[in-house]
Amino acid sequence: MRGATDDDILDKAYQEQRILLTEDKDFGELVFRLHKPALGIILLRFSPGEEVQKATRLRQLLQNSTITLTGAFVVVEIGKIRIRPLVS
Repeated sequence: MRGATDDDILDKAYQEQRILLTEDKDFGELVFRLHKPALGIILLRFSPGEEVQKATRLRQLLQNSTITLTGAFVVVEIGKIRIRPLVS
């Protein structure tokens, strides 16, 4: 969705019942401060040059059957994964 606003992207993901994968921290503000609806958001927070670790950590998250991504804002970093419930 090149050229789309963050609002448009979040709305489309919610309408299509998709979990949003992003590196843009602004989506946290949209869902927590502005209470925009979302099925789930995965925020990747890695420095440039950490692409290998990014892919590895994302794969670990997606393969972990104990983590429910629906209804959650998940922050994935090198050393940790933080999960915060979304406001309904």
